[in-house]
Amino acid sequence: MTDTSHEKQSLTSGMAAKWDPSVMRHGYTALPNLLFDYIALLEITPGEQAVLFNLLRYWYRHSEKPNTSKKRIADSIGISTRQVQRNLRKLEAKNIIEIAANPDGVRSTNRFSFDGLKNKLITIGEAHRKEEKIENWDRHNRVVTKLLEKGL
Repeated sequence: MTDTSHEKQSLTSGMAAKWDPSVMRHGYTALPNLLFDYIALLEITPGEQAVLFNLLRYWYRHSEKPNTSKKRIADSIGISTRQVQRNLRKLEAKNIIEIAANPDGVRSTNRFSFDGLKNKLITIGEAHRKEEKIENWDRHNRVVTKLLEKGL
């Protein structure tokens, strides 16, 4: 689903009403609620979450892999570049992100793909949808149980 210009303007003005235009003029990042609701199921730790959310802010277009430096992430969230590197490797091992060298030859940045995360959220969303008639908490528990049984 793509937003029309009017829908984007409406979303931005609604967010500006919540946060104030002086805050919103610096940009925003849209994240699916399933990521928040099932972050524990995905076994993403708070440190990994901070790095992941920081990476996601650079994903402007679905067809372009974002790139940024470990230093930029570290400076943004107040940890060392070594801690960023460890969290990136853990996210990669969990198939949440893929890391590739920057094809432009810039050694200080990498390109990142979120296909693993996207596919996991699609699976969660499908399981979630099948349980829609159940109360929210019960639905959450059933979805988690089913996905754990599948080895997600």
